[in-house]
Amino acid sequence: MKRARPSTADSQPSALRRGGARRRLLQMGLTTLICAAGGEAFAREAGRIVRAALHSSAAERRALIIGNARYPGSPLRNPVNDARLIASTAGAIGFQVALHENASRAEMLQGLSDFLEDADTAQVRLLYFAGHGACFRGRNFLLPVDVQIGPEEELPARAIDLQDITARLSRCSSGVNLLVFDACRTAAEVPGSRAQLRSLDGTRPVPRGSAPMIPPQGTLVVFSTAPDQPALDRAAGACGPFARHLAAEMTRIGVPIEVMLKRVRMAVMRETGNRQVPWDSSSLAGEFCLAEFTGDPVRP
Repeated sequence: MKRARPSTADSQPSALRRGGARRRLLQMGLTTLICAAGGEAFAREAGRIVRAALHSSAAERRALIIGNARYPGSPLRNPVNDARLIASTAGAIGFQVALHENASRAEMLQGLSDFLEDADTAQVRLLYFAGHGACFRGRNFLLPVDVQIGPEEELPARAIDLQDITARLSRCSSGVNLLVFDACRTAAEVPGSRAQLRSLDGTRPVPRGSAPMIPPQGTLVVFSTAPDQPALDRAAGACGPFARHLAAEMTRIGVPIEVMLKRVRMAVMRETGNRQVPWDSSSLAGEFCLAEFTGDPVRP
């Protein structure tokens, strides 16, 4: 798979290029409504505010999106679709996006290296991963598509340690870190359903779910499911419930991110009959909105 080059429009998926058109339509719609209510001068000022909210400099908002599905012996249906959806949505709200699909360990490491290299200059940093996850000795790991599972002791050398990523981001002197992981660690079928659990299908008994995490300062960590719970993998060609509801809420202007995540949680719980409960942990200070800034995202 070729690594996405966020600075070149032609190399991005068409869904990402549509982000600018969506933003322009949103701006025009809001400006038209406000113009009708308060006149042209008021509409010009409102348009300026909307542009400031939705068009943060791409250099200030960076996103790394990874969707891994082609695992030998344990493929998943939704991660690539999920990643494309989240990448398109992030692009529509002003993020400079790098999208990786079915990434090997080398490709994941390179993408993370590029992402972390720019971390200090960005004010909002979004990392989204959809695929298989694993936990070992209290640490969470993201699995590349070329992972070869042997003894569990080899996992740190074959996968991506999530705590290493948070440790690096914790050294950023300002800004917000948003880490979103749509993964779990089970292998079973849901009775009476076509849905499969997003999981690692191995023969060795392993801990289920993801290990709890304590986010460093200025960081919000979101899992698509609570510890010891599965994340559902829907029919081929579809998106998972978490990614779908997350994308629907991401573009709501002026909604604090904690409120946004509660809405996502309730929607996923309703759809899955409480089988999947999104979970998050935050050390953010002050109010932060993903689709606009209602407060200074820089840490005090």
